[in-house]
Amino acid sequence: MAQWAAISHGAFAPSGITEMWDSEHGPVTVSFHLDGNLVSVRPLYKDDWIDMEILLQINRLIAASGYQFEATDLGNMAVVLCLTGAEKEAMKKERDFPFFW
Repeated sequence: MAQWAAISHGAFAPSGITEMWDSEHGPVTVSFHLDGNLVSVRPLYKDDWIDMEILLQINRLIAASGYQFEATDLGNMAVVLCLTGAEKEAMKKERDFPFFW
């Protein structure tokens, strides 16, 4: 989450991050403080892979900032960006960038 915060243009600044695992295979709850509120997101257990859809949960939390996390799959790795709607549309139009969503 620290790396996502670093690219978020200040839109995502979590603190006090904790993980709670109900079992070795989840479910998982990640809690943190954001803008003075204690919030949680719930990624799916995917063995040793990160559930990228956690970004959609975070996007709901930072919607008012005008920025959203976007991602794409580049084979065995994912690329995560934090963009405005206009930036995303330009990348789709000008570069045919293959966003997940």
